[in-house]
Amino acid sequence: MNISKDIKPITHLKSKAPDLLKQINETPRPVIITQNGEPRAALQDPESYENMRNAIGILRLISQGEQDVKDGKLKPQEEVFTAMDKLLKDKDEMKERYTVMWSETAERGHGNCPKTFNRWPCESCV
Repeated sequence: MNISKDIKPITHLKSKAPDLLKQINETPRPVIITQNGEPRAALQDPESYENMRNAIGILRLISQGEQDVKDGKLKPQEEVFTAMDKLLKDKDEMKERYTVMWSETAERGHGNCPKTFNRWPCESCV
């Protein structure tokens, strides 16, 4: 990697923007823009930028997990899995209830509650 090829003065950006955009989209390396010899900005292709942001997010989660371990904020594996199973069961039950409610409401010819103006019908409409 030759980083000197990736450092450009701001005048280069002004006069050759299309060339710089082509360069950053053809290589995964960012281009550093300088002003008066000092770095002022970095141009990077969207995919590399998104990958970097995702990596930072994962590192934050890992760091938080390490801190939780240090602070003793742990739960037994079985307790976590039981809680997850309950959440998934509740989600499935809500999905089933929503589907039944929606189909009964649709049979009556309205999708919104005329009394409360909510998206979901109230108990008297169901």
